[in-house]
Amino acid sequence: MDRNSSSSTSVLSSKKRRNIKDYFQPSDSNGKKVETPLGVKEIQHNIKIKKRSVGEDKCADKSISNASREEHFEVEEILNYAYCEIQKKGKYLVKWVGWSSKHNTWEPYSNLYCEEKLKEFYFKRLRERERANPSKKRTLELPPDPITHFEKRSEFLDSVFSPPCFSELNKYFQKIQRGEIKVAYQCTPQDLEEMIDSLSISRSKPSSKKLDVLKEQLMLKHIRDTRQSQKTRIKEWEDEINKMERVKITVENETDLEGPPRHMTYITGYLPAQGIVIPNDPPCGCECTSCSLSTEKQCCPNSYGHSFPYTKYRKLRIGIGNPIYECNKRCKCDSSCSNRVVQKGRMIKLCIFRTDNDCGWGVKTLENIKCGSFIVDYAGQVITSEEAEERGKQYDSEGRTYLFDLDFNLGDECPYTVDAANFGNVAHFINHSCDPNLAIFNVWIDCLDPNLPRLCLFAQRDIIKGEQLTFDYCQSTTADNSVSSSLLNKNNRMLCRCGTSKCRKWLFER
Repeated sequence: MDRNSSSSTSVLSSKKRRNIKDYFQPSDSNGKKVETPLGVKEIQHNIKIKKRSVGEDKCADKSISNASREEHFEVEEILNYAYCEIQKKGKYLVKWVGWSSKHNTWEPYSNLYCEEKLKEFYFKRLRERERANPSKKRTLELPPDPITHFEKRSEFLDSVFSPPCFSELNKYFQKIQRGEIKVAYQCTPQDLEEMIDSLSISRSKPSSKKLDVLKEQLMLKHIRDTRQSQKTRIKEWEDEINKMERVKITVENETDLEGPPRHMTYITGYLPAQGIVIPNDPPCGCECTSCSLSTEKQCCPNSYGHSFPYTKYRKLRIGIGNPIYECNKRCKCDSSCSNRVVQKGRMIKLCIFRTDNDCGWGVKTLENIKCGSFIVDYAGQVITSEEAEERGKQYDSEGRTYLFDLDFNLGDECPYTVDAANFGNVAHFINHSCDPNLAIFNVWIDCLDPNLPRLCLFAQRDIIKGEQLTFDYCQSTTADNSVSSSLLNKNNRMLCRCGTSKCRKWLFER
C-alpha cells in the first residue's frame, strides 16, 4: 500500500485545542493576516467552543451540523510547516474542510489527528527540498517524520519532549560531528522503549538527570532515523547519475543531514537551448596516422595556428589561455592518438561531498592526479548572452552563479553562455579557490565553431588522493590574462571562503 495515500478522516478534536496565545499569527498563502476558524478566539482550556449557526458564517459548509462543528473540525490539507524559535515548537498551517483560506490556522502536532495527511505533507516537503536550490531550501522547513515518532502517542513524552524539526536536528548533528557534543552511548530501540515505559509508569516524578538522559536519547533516535533516510536517498541519487557516467562517482555527506542535490538535472555534455544548434560534423581533419610532437606541423592544432597540446603521456604541455584543438572524427588517426584526450571522457574517480566550511557541496579526488591531467568538462545548458543577462539577475539575488561565458573568441561580445545552474554534471559542484589546483581550457573537437568551445578542467599541479578540487571562478581563459567574464557575477560581490593564503577575500570584484 502507498504510505502517502490518504484514506482516513482527518480531525482536530476540540478537547485538544490550546490557548490562542500558543498559536502562530495565522496567514493565508499570500502572507495576509487572517481570522481563526470557528470560534477559536473563544477557546480556553476546558471551555467548550461557542455555538454558532450556519448563517453566522457564509464560508461554513452547510452539510456540517451545528452539533458536529462544536466537537471537531476536519483537516482538508496541510499547507505549510514552520518552527518557532521562541516556543521551541513546530506548527502546521491547516486548511479546514468547509472553511475558506482566510480561516487557515497554525496548529501544533498535538492538535492534529490526521496521520495520513501529515505523512502526505512530509513526503511532499521532502521532495520539494531535494529539488530546491540552496536559497529556496532555507525557506522550506522539514517537519518531524510522522511515521517514526512513536513517542508522540505517549502523553508522558509529549509533556517532556517536543519532536525537533529538521533545522534543529541538523544543528545537533553538526555539533556531534564537530565534537561540541559528546555522546557517551546510544540506546537500542528496545532499550529506549524500556526507558520510556519505566519513567512513564513511575509514581514519583523522574529526576531532571533522568529526563535529560531521555531527551538526549530521543534526539539521537531522531538523528539515527533521519540519517538512515538521508543515506538511502543519497545512494539512490548516486545510482541514478552513475547510469550516465563511465567512471563511477561517489556521493557522501558526513557533515550534515541534507539529502541529495536534486535541484539540478544531471547531464554529461552541452544541452543547447531552443534555437541554438551545436555543429557536430567538422569540415576537415588531419592526415596524420600517428599524431605526436614529431608530426605537429601536419596535425590539427597547427592548422589553426596553435601548438600541439599534449605530451606522449596525454598530459598538458601548454599554458593557461592557449586553446586546444583535438583530432576529430574526420582525422585519419585512430583512438590511440595522443591528441584524443577530452573526447575519451573523464578517467579520474571523483566524489561529490558535503563541505564543512559552509560552501555546500564540493568535489574531491579518490586517486592521485598528475599535473596536466584532464579532469572533467563543464557541462550545462548553452544559452544566448541575452538570456544569460536575465538569468544572472536572479542568480545574483540568490548569491550564486553558474553562468560561464564562452568568450575566448569574441570577449565581451560573445554570443553564448553555459548555464550549469539547473543542468550540469559533477563540475557543477567544484568550488572556487583563489589558489586553485585546476584550470579551465577551451577545447574544440567535432564542433569547430569558434564561439562554441567545450570548457574543460585540467590539473595545474599534482593533486593527492582525498584533496578537494577547485578552480578560480574569475580565471581568464584567454592569453591576455585579463579578468574574464567567465562565471562572473556582474552586480554583486560575494565573500570568499576558500581559506587559502592567497585569498582575495571577495569573489567577482573587478
